[in-house]
Amino acid sequence: MSEHISVAIPVLPHVKKYLDKNTFLNSSYNLSLNDNIGIFIMSLLEPTPKYAKPIKADQVIYIGHKGGRQRAEIISINLGGYSNLCRTHISSRSIHLFNAWVNDMIRREMYVYIESRLMEKKQDVKPMIYDFIDKYNFSDDDKTYWSLEKWYTRNKKKAKQVD
Repeated sequence: MSEHISVAIPVLPHVKKYLDKNTFLNSSYNLSLNDNIGIFIMSLLEPTPKYAKPIKADQVIYIGHKGGRQRAEIISINLGGYSNLCRTHISSRSIHLFNAWVNDMIRREMYVYIESRLMEKKQDVKPMIYDFIDKYNFSDDDKTYWSLEKWYTRNKKKAKQVD
């Protein structure tokens, strides 16, 4: 009988909400090289060092930068047939990269969400940002309106400079 090996990855609360709503992580995700997230996770996994302790699903972990650390949520990745590759460890650096990568996906989706609606009809950006926050059920502890609005404005200026 094959053994089920899983890897626990700590993620920021808004990253977990995004992945739950937008993908497949409502339960344990089976690693697959048929989607972007699976390919990226596979690239982050490393051979398990002798000193490493696996992350447990009920473990309390804080991640983020100094001063902005948040209690992490844990997602479980079932390695399935890929467990024979002996890559079952995810380093702190890889945890940071995964969170940053999904955070970038969130920002890009929000930008496209707003820009596509602005093309349909001229509207104020504020209700669109609030709609996006509601879509993923982000709380003020996850992502505030002001942080998303600031990010959108900054990237709108960058897009104009490119044109």
